[in-house]
Amino acid sequence: MNKEKKIWLFEQYANKLWTLAVNLAMEAARIGGSTGAGLAVVAEECRKLSMKISDYAGAIRFDEVKDDSFQGISDAALQINLLAVNAYLENIRAMKTTEKRNHRSTAVYIDEIRTFACSIAELLYEKKPVPQPIPEIVSPIKSTDISDYFLQYSIGGVPFIENAGIISTVEYPAKIDIDAEIFNLRGLDVRVIDLYKRFNLKNDESDRQTVMIIGLIGNDGRENIYAVPVDGVYGVIYSKIGYNAPPQAGHTFAEYTRECWDAVGGDQLIFIDWEKFI
Repeated sequence: MNKEKKIWLFEQYANKLWTLAVNLAMEAARIGGSTGAGLAVVAEECRKLSMKISDYAGAIRFDEVKDDSFQGISDAALQINLLAVNAYLENIRAMKTTEKRNHRSTAVYIDEIRTFACSIAELLYEKKPVPQPIPEIVSPIKSTDISDYFLQYSIGGVPFIENAGIISTVEYPAKIDIDAEIFNLRGLDVRVIDLYKRFNLKNDESDRQTVMIIGLIGNDGRENIYAVPVDGVYGVIYSKIGYNAPPQAGHTFAEYTRECWDAVGGDQLIFIDWEKFI
């Protein structure tokens, strides 16, 4: 595909994303409360990023930037994908206390936002592998129980899974000191749980690092939040846990993990045992 057609498509996708962000903002206003406020933030950030994509495309069209690798568009598309995951997690939490049908239209807008962000990534790389994992999202039609939704991610290339109920947000900061013990989350200092060091896993030390913000109950009985650097987030999935199982003999992380079995697909699932770290 030639450069001019790519730019035109980027501009079309950006316009669609802007419209979807406005629709999501309207849904957020309808829902209200803390969930509505969270979705409103996502909608506003999506709107800003859609405008950035349009600006990047225009700058490349008129040769206002020397680099025509579309890196700015790539970064914006990835951030929109993570915003969609965060909005989806927010919507799942809301289903715990309200009727499921009240959040169906919200889920549709979130799915469409992610679809256009994925289309941008696919257009950027065409037949080449996308350098960052594109998070998957499932449709919330099978369960209203938050315990049936999980976030898939990896650390040092090792796949893990976590219940969506403890995930506050997924961050993608421009720069993080991976050796720091504190992560600054919008003015709030959050303790970093560095599992790369604990598991002796390789960290590629890239300029961008996905950070998973989790809420855990400490020994004092109160919920505390922690920042967990990870390779990337692979998606939100629907499943059902069959039963806990002891780690397999010789498992690399037996001391720090627990295993369960997926009652739907029969797959083995590996969870971090957070009590070992807090």
